Formats: sequence, structure tokens, C-alpha cells
Amino acid sequence: MLTIIICGWALHYNLETSNIREEHEAFLNNTYQKAYVTEGELSSKKPDRPDFAALHEYLTTLDPVTKNVPKERLLKSYQFTKAQALKSKLLKKSGSDQIQWKNIPANISGRIRKIVFDPSDATHKKIWGGSVTGGLWYNNDITNPDSSWENASGFFENLAVGAIAFDPDNSNTMYVGTGESYTAVNIYRESSGRGTGIWKSTDHGETWQLLPSSTDFAYVNDILVRNEAGTSVLYAAVASGTYKGAPHGFNRTNGLYRSIDGGTNWVQVLPNIIGDTTPYAPSDIEEVGGGKLLVGTMRNIDENGAGTILSSLNGTDWTIDDSFATSRFDPSSDLYPGRVKFAVAPSNPNRVYAIISGGFKFPSGFIRDSSSFCILLQSSDAGNTWSEFAGPSRDLGWGGWGSLTWHAMAIGVDAVDENTIIIGGLNSFKLTGTDTADTSDASALRWQSVSYWVANRHKFPEYVHADQHTILYRPGSSDEVLISTDGGVFYSNNMTTSNVAEFDNFLNVFPSFVEVNKGLNTIQYYTIGIHPGKGVDAYYGGTQDNGTLRYDGNPIDVTDMVSGGDGVFAFVDKNEPHIRITTVYHNQYFITRDAGKNVTYVGPLSGTFINATDYNSLTNTIFANAMGLGGAIASTDNQHIDELLRVEIKWDTITSKFIPLNTGSTVPYSSIKVSPYDKTRTSTLFIGTQSGKLFKVTNAQHDTPTATEIGSNSFPPATISSIDIGETEDEILITFSNYGISSVWYSDNGGSSWAEKESNLPDMPVRWGLFNPFNRSQVLLATEIGVWATDDIKSSGVEWFPKNETLANVRTDMIAIRESDAKIVAATHGRGMFEATLDVKDNPTDPPIVEKEVFSIYPNPAKSTFTISSTLKSVVAYEGEIFTIDGRLVERFSYTSGGEFDINISGYTSGIYLVTLEGNDGSQIITKMVKQ
Repeated sequence: MLTIIICGWALHYNLETSNIREEHEAFLNNTYQKAYVTEGELSSKKPDRPDFAALHEYLTTLDPVTKNVPKERLLKSYQFTKAQALKSKLLKKSGSDQIQWKNIPANISGRIRKIVFDPSDATHKKIWGGSVTGGLWYNNDITNPDSSWENASGFFENLAVGAIAFDPDNSNTMYVGTGESYTAVNIYRESSGRGTGIWKSTDHGETWQLLPSSTDFAYVNDILVRNEAGTSVLYAAVASGTYKGAPHGFNRTNGLYRSIDGGTNWVQVLPNIIGDTTPYAPSDIEEVGGGKLLVGTMRNIDENGAGTILSSLNGTDWTIDDSFATSRFDPSSDLYPGRVKFAVAPSNPNRVYAIISGGFKFPSGFIRDSSSFCILLQSSDAGNTWSEFAGPSRDLGWGGWGSLTWHAMAIGVDAVDENTIIIGGLNSFKLTGTDTADTSDASALRWQSVSYWVANRHKFPEYVHADQHTILYRPGSSDEVLISTDGGVFYSNNMTTSNVAEFDNFLNVFPSFVEVNKGLNTIQYYTIGIHPGKGVDAYYGGTQDNGTLRYDGNPIDVTDMVSGGDGVFAFVDKNEPHIRITTVYHNQYFITRDAGKNVTYVGPLSGTFINATDYNSLTNTIFANAMGLGGAIASTDNQHIDELLRVEIKWDTITSKFIPLNTGSTVPYSSIKVSPYDKTRTSTLFIGTQSGKLFKVTNAQHDTPTATEIGSNSFPPATISSIDIGETEDEILITFSNYGISSVWYSDNGGSSWAEKESNLPDMPVRWGLFNPFNRSQVLLATEIGVWATDDIKSSGVEWFPKNETLANVRTDMIAIRESDAKIVAATHGRGMFEATLDVKDNPTDPPIVEKEVFSIYPNPAKSTFTISSTLKSVVAYEGEIFTIDGRLVERFSYTSGGEFDINISGYTSGIYLVTLEGNDGSQIITKMVKQ
């Protein structure tokens, strides 16, 4: 693993050439310039920005060479993680070196894009839900708010689930499609939502296997299984990915892929886009009356082919209807059609509805779809003909139903009444009597508002979280409705009782909604801040689209949101814990000096999305990156190139000021660390940039600080994601969050020289790193696949092990350690918060580990036989065991050192195995073997 990483890096870069870093800075600036066209974009105070979140993720994790986010590498990294976890267990036998994590309970969820009822449950209470960063979940009674969600066992924990389907002939066979192409418009597909293909279960979700034939399917938008002449035929709507018009570079392209053998082989069946040489990019698949298939399309990487409806009876021959896309949208005027979404009436398969999204292209190149440009269609003859009807009028007073339809757009049909529908995105609206609806203003005024995205608004509908993705009526019911959102799942059981006359009318009767998110702990945390007091249950975490949440010892729910929007860094003063700070993107701060009784907002809009920030408890000062676009648009006022934001908190006043650092950087600072050893109240900082430069800044408490570069030309041109200080300011740890680079670096002389410490870490983003304050030789990392650690960062032969036995192999953005009681808290991006207590006692002496150089296994990989050979001079008797990567023992054997020993593996299945030998002298050897 180490050889592969180092060789790959050496192939990419001449590490001594500074112009590589300058070229990367130019690329960052160019990308920012296209993203933030105007100063108004930077100054926007929208509560959440999935577009900015995705841009931030792209720029901080991309491979600096290929300029894409190669999440396909995560599958190999995940397999290595499991192997390394097993090796750790075998070395320790009892697994005592693992951190005993406990998931902090929460009844608030992150984004759930897809929900489906379980067809094997005759009561229609069990549903399955797909989280975009938290994997697959199920709930056995969704009608009961006290029924807890459970995560599916054996499923890769941090996959983005966007499609779930059952085989109608065998409900034990399930398919799950991964990848989320709707995170934002196609220029943002390289966000946290890239998938690994399609996963299959034949035992109703107990165990799962990735279909090898699907690993190139980066984004599976939908899956449908149906019986065709006695055969279960599988269809997958697959989209490719781009960033700024540049394709992902996968072998597979857009299209509808058809399999007649359960996903072993696939054939692309859609025709090419009219006037083009590439197939349509499908966004939705439905089977309607007469066995007809309907496929809706979205924009491909060239922004073509969207807004089209295709139909087929046999799944191979297609009729194309692009009449609405061509007649209602005009790309020459920058108005583009977007994705199509269908809904079929459960009571009548011939009754079909469709939404065609659409939006304007801005000068930046972004296409912003919204409900203002959407087209609503209905059909009574299984899609043979369509008629258009009006969506909710803004004259109703409730505002638009979908402000981000490229990201959130939903439609559901009453399970009993085929002429009643609900649509949603930002808010949801219901329309009855759709058979008489048309495009008139009178028809647009017939819609009734049924939910609103802001809680506790007087005379408004009840709260349902913004960004709605699936609307689902419970089978057989007109009253019971489920809506999946960026804040989990909401349930109503009295939809028909609503009677909404008009805005601000006291006679309005709205349906009730309750959150049904108990245990659905899929919150996407970015950061964590913990109270310094021993044993005090008070943690604050910044999240994607769920604000900053407080844990106080009770399960976290929506009432624990201390500030809204996209939460970023949170701090509790170490000396005066009544001072608490939460933040929102672009340097917006909520500061309380009395433990939350009164809150002051400070918003000198600047900086980036997840903006580098640290807090000095000694001086009560916030230090934050101020650069928004770096050198991208120097003519605007709010870029603050090469400047630091300093916010000083005093009892009677709070002041903020932009301070020039004169580092020469034209790109944003990506990490800031306040030195814990500066007792002079002048504030010494360590600052890293998005291009891999590192500076030590002294006298930051004053207006003329001094910045000295202490990084290395060997550092990759990538994002420094964290900085930590060890026993003195001479001991420094830095991490990088990009793919394809060496991610961990260490200095014991204040940055005069640096040692690369990547070692056996798989290729994945490393988002945070910490010295264990109780054992400075131990370093813990928050990575794309959970928490990893090494027990001796100073060693020339560092080896990293995952510490996820009770955590999850899930993206972890930050870890924090409280020195008063050795409490460690992890902020995961998809599985909520986890906590544990570090073992601060001296560990018992481990058995000696035999150096690998005296043992060899060859050939490796092997087809039928491999040989163990050793050059040990002493005679040691070994008992050997061979395990699968999942920990299943497959063979035992005995071996004596000094010779060769052959093992027949012809009966093994292909894959990775761990070979372990334990000698009668107490030594152990553990190595990996690959069966071809």
C-alpha cells in the first residue's frame, strides 16, 4: 500500500517544483471565480447552501492531478480497513486496543433521499430509507414516532443511497443504488454523494454484496425490477458525472442499463439524444398501465437531453417525447429544461403525473432550477398523451413550493384518490380534483399549503424540513403521508382533514406532521466543540443543513438546535465556559457570554463555506480565515485577500477586524490552530492554506502580526485540513484532505524539517488529526473511513489501525479530546456523534512482532498455491490461521521456521485473506494474501 501511494505520487509530481503549487492556486481561484460571480452571492444569507457545501467538498478533496474526486478508490480503501481492523484484533487478541465508542442518541436526521414501503409487510408499516452519507436504514413501524430506525447490517456504512428496489417476484431480493447526482446541478456532482454502484441482497437485507458489473455506475438515480415473461428484469438509471463540464472519466456513460441475470451483465437500452451521439441521462423510471415503462431524463454532462419522456413496452425499443423540453424551454435564452420526476396513482396505473424541472443559466455557468420554471403534467392514458396544469400560485401567499428543484423536488399521489396529489421541495402543497386542473390562474389558486419549512410560524402550516425528496402515501390511505427531507422523515395521519382557504385566514385547518426520526442518526456533522468540565454532557456540533446542535445528555432532537442553517465551528471557552460560540458559513457568529441566555450575532460576511477558525480562550478571541475567493475577483470589496478575521469578545462589547497577514497566499487559509503554549496573550497561530502552504504567525492579537513560512516544498499542493501541536511548539502535526497525496506530516523541530507519515493509510481524505494529550506518541485521525490511530508517530515505521469497532466505517470530519476526563468525541458526516473515554493507563507490554523482512509469502497474488518461507536462524514453531477479510476462519496449519511450506488455496474464493502465525516464543506475524 505504501509503495503504491508513494510511487503514484512521485509519478504525479516533482515535489521540489514550486510552480505546481502555483498552478493549483490558479485553478482554485478560477473555480471560485466561476462559482461566486457577484459579491451578492457571497453576501447571501440563505439558511443552507448545498451548492456551496458541494463546492467546498470538491475543492478540498479532489485529486490535485486529475481534478476530480475519485471516490471509486474508497471501495479498496474500505476493504483494506476491514483487513487492518482484523489484524489489530489478532495482534491484541482481546481487541482491547479499540476505542469503545458509543453513539450519542439522536432523533433528528440528515438527508433521506429515498423511502420505500417493504412489500413483505402486509401491515404497510415497515419502510426502508436511504441516507446520502449514512447508508441504508429501516423502521418496522413508521406510523409510531417511538419506533426506532435500525441501520442495515453488512452494508458499507457511508454510502450515498439514492435508489431502493425489491424484486416483485421475490421480496427477499433487494437492490440499492448509490450515488446522488442531485446534490446540486451537474457541475457539482463531485460532492459527497458519489456512489460505488449497485448493492444486492438475497436475504431481505441481512447481507449485501456489491455487483462487480456495476462499479462504474457513479450515480444510480433509480432502480426498477419487473417480471418479463417469467424473468425478473432489472433496470438501472445511471448518470455520469462532471465538474465544470469536465467528465468524470468513467468507462460507463449515461443510460438505462438492463439486466436479465440479476445484475451480472448489463446492456444499455436507451436511444441517443436527438441530434447527439450519446444516450439520454435518465432521472426516473416507472412502470405504468399496460406494462409500459416511462423514463424521464436530466441534463447530461453537456447540458443536453433533459426534460424528455421516453416510453417502451419491451424495455428495448423506445418512443421519444421531447415536445415540452423544446417548446417550453429555450437554451439560447439561457432557460434550460431539467430533470423529470414521475408519480403513478396506486389505485390506477394509467393515471400518471410528471414534473419537468427547469431553470436559468447564470453568468457563472450554473443552472439554477426552481419551481418558477417547472412544468406540471398529467396523463390518464399511461403517458400516451399529456396535459399541462398550473402549480401553486404565489398569490396564495405561501411563497414558492420549490426553490432548489435541481436538488429537492417531490410528488406523490393519494393512494385511494387518483385525482389528489402533493408536490414539495421547499414547502409542500396539495391539489384535489386534478382531473379538472388546467393552466389558468383560477386552477393555480386551488392548491392548499400543507407544510412550511420554518417552525412555529403564526397561522402557517406545520413544520416539515426544507428540501423534500420523496412524498409517499401509505398504501390504502388518503390520510397517511410520509415526506423524506434533508432533515429526515415526517409523517401525517390526517391529510384529508386539512381545509386551507387562503393565506392568513384564521379558519385554515392544516394537517399535522410529526418527525419519525427516532434513532435515525444520520446527521452530517462538520465539527465538534465540547465543554471543558469533567463529566459535563455538553457538546456542540455544526451540521449540514441542521444548524448547530447541542447534546446535553438527552437524545438530540430539533429543539436542541442552538443556531440554524449550515453549522460550522463551535467553541466553549476553556476558562470561562459561559462563553459559547456557534458559527454559520462565511464567518457568521452567534456568541453568548451568559451560557445561552442572550446571544449576539456578529456577521462580517467573508471567508469560505466551512471556514477555518480557532478560538483562544486565554484572550477570548476568534481567529478565522477572511479570504472568500482568494485572488479570484480582486476588484470586489469582500475578498480580504491574505487577511485574517479577528473577533474579540469582551463582557460589554464584541469587536471584529480584518488583519493583513502578508503571507503572499492568494487562496483561502484552510486550517488555523491557536498555540496552547503562548501565555503572553499575544496569540501565536499556525495557519495552513488550500494549496499546502504552512505559516507560523506571531503577535496575532495586534494589527501587525508576523508570518513565517514553516512548511516544506515536499508538501503536496492540496488542502491542509488540520494542524495540531504536541508537547511544545516544536512538535507539529498537519493533515491533508485530498485524494492521491501523502496526507500526514510530522515535525519535531518547529517545521525546520518534516517527515511524511502516510505509511499504510489507504488513499482517502484525512480531515482532522490530534495528538493524544495523555500519550503524545499516539496520534488519532478523523478520516473518510472512520477514526484511525498510530501508537508511535515518531517511529520511522509508523503503522495505522482503524479504531471503528463500535463506531462505523463512516466519514468522520473532526475529533476532540477533553483533558479533564479523557473524553473523546467524534463528529461523523452521516452517523451523528460518537463518544468514548480514552484508556490513559499504561498499556501492558505487547508480544514481540517479528520483522516482516525475515518472512515472505509468494506468489502474491496466488491462483492455487502459495508458499511461506523464512530466514529465521532460530527454530520457532508456529501455529497458523487464515481468515477472510470479514474475520471468518477458513484454515489452520502448523509451520516451523527456517524452511518453506506450501498451502493449497485452489478451493478458496477470490479475494483478500489475512495470514497469521503465532510462535511458541510469543511472536506474531500477520500479513495479507490475495487469491486471484
